[in-house]
Amino acid sequence: MMGGIGVEVYNDLKIYDFSTKEWKHQEYNNVDVIYIPDPRFGHKIAKWNNQLVCFAGNGEIIPKMKSRKSFADLRLYNLATNEWVDQDFSRDGKQENKKRVNHAAAIMGGMLVIHGGYNSDENYMYNQIEICDLTYKKWLVGQLKVHVTKSKKQVEEVELPNPKDI
Repeated sequence: MMGGIGVEVYNDLKIYDFSTKEWKHQEYNNVDVIYIPDPRFGHKIAKWNNQLVCFAGNGEIIPKMKSRKSFADLRLYNLATNEWVDQDFSRDGKQENKKRVNHAAAIMGGMLVIHGGYNSDENYMYNQIEICDLTYKKWLVGQLKVHVTKSKKQVEEVELPNPKDI
């Protein structure tokens, strides 16, 4: 579990040990704190290849703006070294990630699949799917093809492009 909100907004990491049934506070080994995510809540975090993948969320209040800081970043935490890793998940000059909070996210294979969420900066609720190929560090947004059977009105097949071709 990483981050959350209470009296303040947090960015600490706690790991549950199922054998001892106890929570353990995990110290970060980062020498350069620039890679450690800002305190946040409403983000999603999931495990992939001995790493934790953290995406988006809201942060602390910005008093002058009377709103919360919001994020659209994607961060990786290496469980073996206990460090947040510097990775570039940019969209190669294409559309930037959309800031969001309270979205749904899951990792399927090497793909981070994100659906919906709320953008407090724009007061907008998203209803689309975005996909990031974590292996190739490429966003596949707008390139998802879904085939629906007319008779059953259900998804028959989802086709993704090969990230090497993007």
